[in-house]
Amino acid sequence: MSRHQAGRVLFSASTIFIAMFSPGCNRDSSTSKSDSLPNGAQWSPLPPPPPPLRLTEVHDEAWGVTRIKLAIQEPRIESRLPGLEIVSQTSVISVPYHPKDSGHPIDVKGERVTIRLDQGQKTLVEASWSSRLPDVLPPGSGLDRADVNAEDLLKKLFRLRVFTQKDLVELVHSNLPEVRIGAAANLTDQSVLSEVASDSNSLARTTAVNNLIDQAIHKSTGKAQIGNSPLSAFADQYPSVLLKLVMEAKDSSVAVAVAERLTDQSALARVAIEHKDSLVRQTAVKKLTDQSLLAKLATQDDEPQVRSAAVQRVFDQSLLATLATQDHEPQVRSAAVGNNNLTDQSLLVKIATQDPEAQVRSIAVGKVTDQSALSRLAARDVDQQVRECARLRLQLLRKMEAAGHGR
Repeated sequence: MSRHQAGRVLFSASTIFIAMFSPGCNRDSSTSKSDSLPNGAQWSPLPPPPPPLRLTEVHDEAWGVTRIKLAIQEPRIESRLPGLEIVSQTSVISVPYHPKDSGHPIDVKGERVTIRLDQGQKTLVEASWSSRLPDVLPPGSGLDRADVNAEDLLKKLFRLRVFTQKDLVELVHSNLPEVRIGAAANLTDQSVLSEVASDSNSLARTTAVNNLIDQAIHKSTGKAQIGNSPLSAFADQYPSVLLKLVMEAKDSSVAVAVAERLTDQSALARVAIEHKDSLVRQTAVKKLTDQSLLAKLATQDDEPQVRSAAVQRVFDQSLLATLATQDHEPQVRSAAVGNNNLTDQSLLVKIATQDPEAQVRSIAVGKVTDQSALSRLAARDVDQQVRECARLRLQLLRKMEAAGHGR
């Protein structure tokens, strides 16, 4: 068991962050004890510095302790909970696997990491992480590390009554993503959550949106959670709540994020038809399956990006042919030409030859199988990109033909 006392760190969080991640500033076991800080202060025994922050990677105990150490030095946290100590413990776990070709079980080792925050002799919060050992025997037999994410502990920390909503509003603007995520998970201010829904960190965005969904479902049903899971984990069971949240959201990033969670086709249809924001409509259209509605949106929506999204999901060849040749927006024509359901070779040759936009002609060229037409385009098209596309397409078809796979 190791203890890391926040009071022993002599610099602000920002100073430590720079020291850890700047070239030439890393401290390791090879550092001479004679290297001292001003006024005789000594270096605090920080864990080895982690690589730059990427929350999608697996992080070990040292990473988790370091990130929590930085987090609890936030001025607002220090003022509310002075003298916090980090206590971490790691234990080895193992799971026996029984290979089919051997009667001897093989133990695959993992770990369980527990980190807690103490104040004096009292434990305030703790969180644990375990290795995710697979159901089948993995290659190799090395230790499978637990993925230690500091935000899990900070979410619990910010639930303590000592932190007010005003505190969380300040903390949600922290420079540390883990602090922003922890604060966003406990905020009730929907305008601030909507702001976090546009955060540069994907986990912060997801946390904010999940919190908004939790609040909306709670308001509608009176439930606080389902089992041990948050309400947002069952969001698809409450399409009317999600629909209301999408339609009433003042921030388009919130509406888009919630629309992405919708699976109910009737709710998606209403968003695709009625929402004022074209990006939100486009998000809903990408999940629609109703062919008649998709055909309507492909021809009638005011915005080309929405029509293009609908065109990509249309099956009707005749409608695709009409849009590919007659729609006034190159973006929509491109979507129609690129749709796999448009296979009419004579039409594709016509588009590759006659469409006024090189972008559309290039897409059509990529589907043409007529080698003589491709030869003419490779030699005569006014656009270099189209000529190159035709040349490469012709080269590919000839190679396939030579290999006995000509079409």
